[in-house]
Amino acid sequence: MHRRGIRHLTFQGGEPLLHPAIELVISDARSAGMRVGLITNGWLLPQHVEPMANAGLGLLFVSIDSHSMDEHERNRGLPGLGARIREGLAGARRLGITTLASVAVNRLVDFERLPSLLLDLGFEGVNFSYPRRNEGSSPLAFGVENPLTDYSDAELVAVFEAIKAMKRRVPVVNPWAGVEEMERRVRGEDERFFCVGGYKYFCLDWNLDIWRCEAWPEPLGSVFDLDHIPDQRDPCRACMISCYRDGSVLMHAGIVMDDAATALANVKAGGAISRLFRRTFYISLAADAEQLWLIARLRRRPSRPSFPPLVPGSVKRRSPACIILVPDERGLVPVFGIPAVRRLVILARRANLAPLRLLGRVDLVRDVLGDLLCSDAFVQAGDGSDLGEGVRELGLAPGTKVVVIKANQVIDQTLADLVTGTLEQGPSRCIAEDKGAGDGLLYLSDVDELGPLLSALWLDGSAPPPVLSNAEPMRGSCGLPCTVDERGAKACERRLFASLASRVKSDDSFLSRHVNRHISRFVSKRIVHTPLTANHITLINGAIGLAGGFFLSLGGYWQGLIGALLFLLCVIMDGADGEVARLKLQESSFGQSLDYAVDNVVHVAVFAGIAIGLYRGTHNGLYLLALLLLLAGFGLCALVVYRHILKRTPDELKRSPLAIRLMATLLTNRDFAYLVLAFAVIGRLNWFLWATALGTYLFAAVLWLAAISDRSSSSHPA
Repeated sequence: MHRRGIRHLTFQGGEPLLHPAIELVISDARSAGMRVGLITNGWLLPQHVEPMANAGLGLLFVSIDSHSMDEHERNRGLPGLGARIREGLAGARRLGITTLASVAVNRLVDFERLPSLLLDLGFEGVNFSYPRRNEGSSPLAFGVENPLTDYSDAELVAVFEAIKAMKRRVPVVNPWAGVEEMERRVRGEDERFFCVGGYKYFCLDWNLDIWRCEAWPEPLGSVFDLDHIPDQRDPCRACMISCYRDGSVLMHAGIVMDDAATALANVKAGGAISRLFRRTFYISLAADAEQLWLIARLRRRPSRPSFPPLVPGSVKRRSPACIILVPDERGLVPVFGIPAVRRLVILARRANLAPLRLLGRVDLVRDVLGDLLCSDAFVQAGDGSDLGEGVRELGLAPGTKVVVIKANQVIDQTLADLVTGTLEQGPSRCIAEDKGAGDGLLYLSDVDELGPLLSALWLDGSAPPPVLSNAEPMRGSCGLPCTVDERGAKACERRLFASLASRVKSDDSFLSRHVNRHISRFVSKRIVHTPLTANHITLINGAIGLAGGFFLSLGGYWQGLIGALLFLLCVIMDGADGEVARLKLQESSFGQSLDYAVDNVVHVAVFAGIAIGLYRGTHNGLYLLALLLLLAGFGLCALVVYRHILKRTPDELKRSPLAIRLMATLLTNRDFAYLVLAFAVIGRLNWFLWATALGTYLFAAVLWLAAISDRSSSSHPA
């Protein structure tokens, strides 16, 4: 399989954990250079998760049939399954395995309530299987005769809309374009993408036969003959199997690039260019951008601060838990429009703190958290006199590390990662503001010490309990954590903004770091309190860039200068949407994809505007030729970048020659907007157009030569 180019292998069943040598099979696949995933019902997960992690498992899917765990257990006939799933997922996250829920679309699922269950169990995301309509099928995802999956076309369209809406609340693996492709199918509209089954995607059965897909009538041959089985590229759209159809949408752009490169190598430039200007290519690119952002979120692991190393085996590592104490209503005070307690819950989820429980007068905050947490996450403790009973209700295992924080505290993502990174190391700790010597505001403790700690925190001004007298103190940054009270959250908002300003992206250019960021933060600080969302700002910013392209297309000195200024404003403000998203906790894969798409649409509009404006001012057809050369150059750059940058893993890119790393950095650099303005000021936008048209080919040539040199040096080491 590896010789054929297969790099991803997923085990499914039946129940793959019933295989007596599943860990050995995973290890063999990893040794062959493949990334391994597995789909399970979760019953045997607790005893298998650590051996599978040691064998190299990287991706874990657990089947979920309903938004209610009681309903899921009844449907599966496995009472107690929820507790086993929770325990197994906690171990998987601790061991660095990405955890996803595998949800077959069926009538047991309430899509509004599903995210609460998934987040409470500890899933990092969810993948949906679409109802299949193949006769004689047996799994839950199959069957027109199964009342759980027998949907009308109108009902299925509503389900697909619900899946797209869920992307705003929880990471959904199914790409937006893939879901829309299935909507088109159900509505009877033309489908845009052919399946890659038998070409880039295969099914291997228990007899070691290779199939184009599991719904195909006959196998292609034995896996041992895979080297000689030809690619199956005849078009097929016969099914709704999500892993094939979603995968086909995502792989389409890469296949087009590969086909275009082959056409170019065969001196068929026209065929190469035509492939790159088809609409499906750009839809697939947008889906890939969405997926890359999702992968980055799922792969994010908490940063580890510097502490004395542990002796191997000296501490049994457990999943960190989180208790948010609710003694009063101060957790409802809004910080950037979001109640403080809601911010804590969102950040705790992102930091993989699970289980997460609210303890105290939880009825005060239930309404603002009902869409994030299941009912059993709220533990009522009345007036604080029965906190001990509340702790016992949590059911935390002895030795569990716990984050304890009051509902009116404010932290940021950096501090949340710091907390997670210290939970399994050393003694109890408290984190206080970085200035002054006040009491700790956020505590890291053992479950055995919770009683006295919670009692002390319930009353403001109470002295820290003796159990923390020797707790190791830590300091936050930028005045965090801090406390909100009845007077409002202005001070906390200033500190959050200072924390945001202190984190500069490593790939920011000089001008972005020292000019653009200062201006965008000035604007972000003033619009973050408005109803505008980050996506609204992205669209407004895109409109400014398109207006710049329009003015550039009018021709004339002043029109060109206004267009250049508007484009520069668009580039400067490009950071505002991300800053507002971080302050309002609105980051999403859709927002990242939207930002990427808007940026590229603006670039095309600006370059086209420059060429059209020059043509209108001079009636010289060479400028239209320059535009065509430029667009072809963009296509060539896309091919070379795909082959020699995007195909490299982040680690491989870090080890690449300096020239390749510089080319990768230039891809995200938008400082050329200053050049556009400079040439507009001196009335020489034609110089910029020709330089850019030729520069795209120079960029592609330098990257191509650097890649050849890298391959040559790798194959002939000194």
